[in-house]
Amino acid sequence: MSALGEALRSAGASHARAIGADGQAPQGRQDRALRRIARRRRARTGAIGVAAAVALAAIGLSVVAGVADRQQQAAAALAAAGNPCDLDTYPLPNVAALAGAPYYGRAYVDVSAGTGHYRKADGTLVEVVAGNTPTTDWEPTLWYRVEDGGQAFSLDQYGWMGLLTVDGGEADHLVFDITGMGAVPVYDPADLWTGWTTTLPAVVPVGVSPTEVATMHAWAFMATYASIMSSAAGTDAVIQRIVTHADGTQDEEPMLVGYYIAPLLDTSDVVGITTRITMPSGERYDVVSSRDEGALPRSACGSNDTVWQPLALGTTDSGVYQGPDYLTGPEVDEFQCGAPLDPSFEVPVVSRERRRGVTYEDDLGMQVDYRSGATLVTVEAGYGDYPDFDFDLLPSAPGWDAAYGDAPDGSTGAFRYASVVWVDGLGRIVGSLEPTQDDYPFGTAGFIPGWWYFWQLAGGVGPWEATVYDDAGVVPCDGASQAAVAGASPVVILGEGPSPDAMHWSWFPVHA
Repeated sequence: MSALGEALRSAGASHARAIGADGQAPQGRQDRALRRIARRRRARTGAIGVAAAVALAAIGLSVVAGVADRQQQAAAALAAAGNPCDLDTYPLPNVAALAGAPYYGRAYVDVSAGTGHYRKADGTLVEVVAGNTPTTDWEPTLWYRVEDGGQAFSLDQYGWMGLLTVDGGEADHLVFDITGMGAVPVYDPADLWTGWTTTLPAVVPVGVSPTEVATMHAWAFMATYASIMSSAAGTDAVIQRIVTHADGTQDEEPMLVGYYIAPLLDTSDVVGITTRITMPSGERYDVVSSRDEGALPRSACGSNDTVWQPLALGTTDSGVYQGPDYLTGPEVDEFQCGAPLDPSFEVPVVSRERRRGVTYEDDLGMQVDYRSGATLVTVEAGYGDYPDFDFDLLPSAPGWDAAYGDAPDGSTGAFRYASVVWVDGLGRIVGSLEPTQDDYPFGTAGFIPGWWYFWQLAGGVGPWEATVYDDAGVVPCDGASQAAVAGASPVVILGEGPSPDAMHWSWFPVHA
């Protein structure tokens, strides 16, 4: 038992729920959950709220031309590739800004008429008609509508598709770029990346793939999510996107291998974009794009009066979710601000590990940014598969989750709860976890709960791991002083059971 548990038991906590005559927790509390960490990945694509969202079909490519060669070809093509101030000439964007990433052209599609034009990266203009049979690699020559309003655009005769789904099927004039990773919708066709220049390092560190890095870098111009692949620089390199604004301020965001980086939806005041690779040896590889402040989008062309208008963006947010506070759901029956923890709920800690900075986790198959430091705590817990399970009882309060069990009809399953509270020297709760979460969910709110595996629903006991960041946000309880919160210790609360009002509760301290 931890020192905190001993103090609580000695104090005879007034809020302890009934336990057995021998002073031990009922055996049912021992039958909790779970396997080691495998955090669910939340794409949060719905937060973009766009009138058109893309689902890309991955395309395997063999890149023949070198990065420098492709940049030179792109620059030459742009000179004879349509009038950038007249979208009815189907112009290419400034492809040289893409740092040599695989790029094949831009398609202007009139869905209602069943016609379109595809401007290849070499400047050639190809007319496309719905229903035609593809004849040449990387030339889109047909598309079709499906009953739900979705639209697909064929890339070549092999049937590789870039799938463009349009909410409500109302967008009749669509523009998208055909890239080495599929078809990407163009949210503002008049933004042709005018004024951008990109420089590449002369020396390439061992382990860095210039083409893969260029591909990641190019996504910043395409307002789309970018997957970060280990083939760019291995699993131990630190990758960052640095965005410079016209006022000189910079935003730095990690690009974590195995995850993605959110799109840049608004580049109206952006004058610099850098993709920075820092190898374990300390060597750096920076792809740097800069823009002449006098060449911001449409500054020299005036208004866009063509049919190729921006896709209507719905309500967007900053990527940070602010929900209701923790300790406001059914868990308050056992855990309340100002009340001491029940010492009978404590479970022993199996192990503790410390992490710092960007680390590749083999079991996750991805990098995790532990920032200034975090503690990984493992306990033994159980997970039951309960009859008469009703998913509709899942509370809307933060920290709660549920899963169906083995029964084909969905009649079995379990509810579960996980969060962090901060307790003072007397074991009283003085703070709860700040309920925020970013597009990058691994630790933004300062807490990564372990994953509850579907295949464990049959019951049993196994290891469960929680990660708590040193800089996790804390919401002070009413009446708790800043000094009390600053001196408090984090404790993980864990719950599992057949219904929210019949949970098996436990807790364990984060630090020894």
